[in-house]
Amino acid sequence: MTKFQEIPWPRIFAEGAAIILSILLAFWIQAWWEGRQQQGDERIFLQSLLDDLSDKKQQLNRDKRYIAVIFESATTLLQTATDADKYLAAGAIDKLIGNIVWYHNGDNWDSAPMSALAVGGDFVYVSSPILLRKLVALQNSFARIRGYYDNDKRFHYDRLTPFLMDHANLAQIYAVIEHEPGDPTALFEFPDIKVSTIRDHTDLLSRDDFKGLLVIKIDGQLDILRSLRTQHLEEQLDEIIAMLEDELAS
Repeated sequence: MTKFQEIPWPRIFAEGAAIILSILLAFWIQAWWEGRQQQGDERIFLQSLLDDLSDKKQQLNRDKRYIAVIFESATTLLQTATDADKYLAAGAIDKLIGNIVWYHNGDNWDSAPMSALAVGGDFVYVSSPILLRKLVALQNSFARIRGYYDNDKRFHYDRLTPFLMDHANLAQIYAVIEHEPGDPTALFEFPDIKVSTIRDHTDLLSRDDFKGLLVIKIDGQLDILRSLRTQHLEEQLDEIIAMLEDELAS
């Protein structure tokens, strides 16, 4: 009995409690630190998303002007080709053809942060389920729109360019191109060409196969415009950009 009473139970309990407390404190510090790191990683990821989608919004505005010029150029050529009362000078025809040889590139709608979200398992960096759901919907919209862009690119290489190589002076057409459609600041980076023998491309307007190509080019631009509208891409971008800004401000 005496030996039992000699055991320093208060000190043992105190030491045990201190050990347990220190372990719990260590776990709490580790969890706190990991939470801080995760919050930091999330902010970095959300900022990269915001920067990328802001660029996409600017890209969308540029694309609308780009599409409008290509659409109007192809339409003017087709209307002149089908209406005997309309007339275009040879130089004007070359400039309009120079506009329709531009095509859309679906790669412009690739998004590295969005791809990391979908493929890389970075869902942990988006804590808001509402934001995550809207990002998935936006990724689907990008994929649909890219399909129409890629159709236009294939048409350019598979149909339009081979036709112009066979029936037009392609060097002469490229020589009159100054900048991208709808953007005078985006100069056309192509070697200076001095064309000695000038061809009058007015005869192309009488060809049914050229008219058919113009119809397809016009329809392709309309497909893109319809897709942008039905996917509500501008509204999606505006909404998600605002949500990202709110998340980063909090």
